[in-house]
This record gives sequence, structure tokens and C-alpha cells, in this order.
Amino acid sequence: MSLSCSYSHLCSGCDLLSLSRTQVEAMRSKALADLGLAPSHIKTVWIGDGGLRNHLEFTYEPAHEQNPARLGLQTSARLGLYEKSGLARWRKTLDLAGCPQLTPELEAWLQAFRRDLPPLTKKAGIRLRVSPEGRRGIWIDTANEEIRDLLNEENWLVRQLAQGTVVEIGQRRKRVVDEKSEASTGTRRLRLADPVLEPWFQTLDGQKIYGTVASFTQPGWKAAAALTETVLQKLPDVASTVLEFGAGSGGFTLPLLKRKHRVFAFEFDRLAVAALKTGLEQLPLEERDRLQVFEGDFIQSDRAWKAARENLGLAPTEFSTATVLVDPPRSGLGKFLETLLGDEANLPKHWIYVSCYPESFARDLKHLTERGFLLEDLTVVEQFPYTNHFELVASIIKKPN
Repeated sequence: MSLSCSYSHLCSGCDLLSLSRTQVEAMRSKALADLGLAPSHIKTVWIGDGGLRNHLEFTYEPAHEQNPARLGLQTSARLGLYEKSGLARWRKTLDLAGCPQLTPELEAWLQAFRRDLPPLTKKAGIRLRVSPEGRRGIWIDTANEEIRDLLNEENWLVRQLAQGTVVEIGQRRKRVVDEKSEASTGTRRLRLADPVLEPWFQTLDGQKIYGTVASFTQPGWKAAAALTETVLQKLPDVASTVLEFGAGSGGFTLPLLKRKHRVFAFEFDRLAVAALKTGLEQLPLEERDRLQVFEGDFIQSDRAWKAARENLGLAPTEFSTATVLVDPPRSGLGKFLETLLGDEANLPKHWIYVSCYPESFARDLKHLTERGFLLEDLTVVEQFPYTNHFELVASIIKKPN
């Protein structure tokens, strides 16, 4: 066992802790081969055995919650991950005193948070995050009734805000703001405000990536840097044109611009687009000018891509020699791939596909191979060591005539 954890026999977070690195690599290779993904060589990038996460989602079960799995009321609150055993619907939350997957900064935040848990009465999802500058954030994903009660109770929220913690609540990820009323009344008023974009993450070059506590990012910037470096190694060494689908808040985009690539970024999430544009402000004007951003649902709708295609301003030869960089959700490329393969006579000849879900990647690759593409190489990036989750970075090229 390369990573020591006293919860390894109970916690569902790291199912592969009993295996060596060699055994994990063999297990990944077999899983990929079973999906028909077996190029001549699969490279594996190991970043570390643990300590990589700058944010993590925990499950919180308050004391006295009725739980059928325990046939009664639990007497103490639990903050952690689900246990391995039990039916999915009734699995118990394992109360974690610590976790070796966390960075020291996030581990310290977890310990502080456990000393002052929120006065919730129902199960909730809680994300803890630490920024590169050390700022602490919480996102509490819970029901509207619980949000109302937290605001009414106010003491716990006031303590968090007084310590400089950023608190976001609910599916709409509203930010809690403390508005002190007139001193004569001696009262305060908490309210929910729109999300505020702040630098919660960073690129491999140390550039700030803006977002919210609840925003999607890679698990940690050390792991994200290794993933980005893997992508960059599959790009031409000279300045080129990149069509980036699923740009998010700029984890790949900003490093691409720094290396003088011309980037057309496509993203469906409005807040992510705003975060990307905010992050651009830290770049020199000459780098910003090499980027064009398109907002739309390119995965589920063909209209978004067709509208953007008309505004690219790329000649057919420029389009066919561009590199397509895709980082889709777990569902894969969906309608976008179908539309692109069906409408374009001169498809780009080089694709870099980043995937967190091998099944959808294999499905999309099948469509590309039917149009004359070939899986050139495949890299496994171990962002989540000793778990069942990993990232794929594939280079896909058009077969020569």
C-alpha cells in the first residue's frame, strides 16, 4: 500500500488502496482494452500518491437524523464519505477525522470546520475549498428549508464570515452576505447575494483562474498542471490554431495563449464564460487578442455550433489544419460531434480528447474512426490516486490517404 489510511477498509473514496502502482496501471489497461481502447502504448502519469486535493465534497449527516440503515436515530453528527458496504440508498456516512488525499491546507481547513459544524437538521452536501492564497470557502448544498433556518439562526454563519470564510449555499450557489444594520438597533441582517468570481484556482503557469467555491475545477492545481502539461505535449511546438470545446474557466485556455496559440473557445456555462473573461484581464493585450470566445450549448444543440462556425473567419485550409481540443462532460460530445462529422467536408486532422469517462470517450472515438481517424496515443493521468476515477488524454489523427 503506497498511501497509508486508517479508513482504507471502510471508506469508499479509495477503492484501490490495497494495490501497487503497477497493479493499478494493469487494471486501467484492462478496463480500456475491454472498451476497445488498446493502442500500442498507454502512458501513465502519476502525480503523487496523495495530498493532491484543494477541494473535496463531503456528506454531512446531523445528529438525531432517522437512518433506516441503523434502525434508529444517530447520536452524533457525521462528516465524511460513504462507507463501502451497504445498499447505495442506505449507505452510512463514514465520519472522517482526516484524509490523506487532501493537501495540508485543505486538511487544516477540514479540522477547523469539524470543530464548528453547521446547525443543519437534514443530510447535506458540503464542499470545502482552499484557494492558492489560502482563502477558505464552503458550499452547502441543501434544501431551501435548511437554508432558511441557517439564515434565521445566523450565529454559525456570522462566525464563519467573521473568520473571512466565503459561504455559498444551495443549488443556485448564492453567497451569504452580512449586512449590519444601524448601530442603534444592534441587529444584523444576513442575505443571499449573487455569486462573486474570485481566484479559487490556478494554472500550471501560476495564472489565476476565477470562479466560485462551487465552480467546477480539477481536484487540485498540482494535478491540473500535470493534466495541462500532458495536453500541451500533444500540441504542435509552434504557434497553431486551437478549437477548444468545453473551455470552462480557462484551465487550458490561458496556458495555450501564453504559448502563442490562437484559440477559439466554446463553453455553454454562462458563469464559466464570465470567469474565463475575468481571468483574461491578467494577460497582456497581445495574448488576449489571440482568443475568441463563443457561448452556447454546443453539446446538446447543433444550432450553437452552426452559428459559431459562420463567425470563425477561418478559411477551409486553416480549419482543416487546426487542432480540436475537447473536454466534454461525462456524457461525451453528443450532438456536436454528430453535427461536425455530418456537415464538414474538411475536418480538422488532429484532435486532442480529454475525458473523465472512458465509456463515452470510446463511443465518440468509434464515430471518429468511422470517418477515417486513428487513435495515435493514449495517456492516463492519475489525478485521483487509488480510486476508480482517472483522466484520459488522447491524440487522434486523420489517417493518411
